[in-house]
Amino acid sequence: MNWQMANPNYRKPNLGEDVSECMWTNRRAWRVTAVDADGKGATLTRYTPKYIDKAYGDESYEYDDADGNPLLDERQTMHIRYKYKSWRTDSGRKIDLAWGRRDEYRDPSF
Repeated sequence: MNWQMANPNYRKPNLGEDVSECMWTNRRAWRVTAVDADGKGATLTRYTPKYIDKAYGDESYEYDDADGNPLLDERQTMHIRYKYKSWRTDSGRKIDLAWGRRDEYRDPSF
């Protein structure tokens, strides 16, 4: 499922947009907190979601606080650039991303 969600094609990042880092077995939630002037780079800040224990096997999370503010960890940021036909970190590591709002995905634990 992660590989189906990830899209290596260029897409201009939008400030405040949610992004999933799709890894082999899990995902990390990020938010675009800055966009480079040329639109080919962005700074992402990682969400620190709050786990909601509803029932056995139900992995649900809250990504916003009671006031609607995103639960972001300002200490965990990553700058990415689109080059060589994929998104990459500043160190050159390829990163698989799924762009869009959290509620666009079927899996709410995103």
